[in-house]
Amino acid sequence: MSPREALQLATKKEQKSAEVYRHLAGASRDAEFQRTYAELAEMERGHKVKLEELFVNAAYPESW
Repeated sequence: MSPREALQLATKKEQKSAEVYRHLAGASRDAEFQRTYAELAEMERGHKVKLEELFVNAAYPESW
């Protein structure tokens, strides 16, 4: 697996994890669980953003 493929796979996994946590937050009746799942979803979204930045910087490095 190339580095590009690894970053793409990891990005997809982070997206899927965020979706699962958002679903769990919406399905939970307990406010504490809702908050926890929402926080976890946001953390996964942050991971995805970082991976996307790594991908862009690796694929399209700035050259001056």
